[in-house]
Amino acid sequence: LAPSDDGVDFAVLVDGETVWTGRQTRQEQPESFEVDLSAHAGRDIELTLQVDAIGNAGHDWAHWLRPVTVLE
Repeated sequence: LAPSDDGVDFAVLVDGETVWTGRQTRQEQPESFEVDLSAHAGRDIELTLQVDAIGNAGHDWAHWLRPVTVLE
């Protein structure tokens, strides 16, 4: 597979509002990150994991790998 032409945007949304964004450019290695959702503790939320082509979808083979929620 060829690398992405211009990269991919990732976002995490809570109840439709963006709480985290990241951009993966032409690299092909997974990246780890954490999002603190403690402000939403104790209530039900709609959690959305979003992927979007930046403008050119050429070679955008992007996806989430093993998303996990952790309760502390």
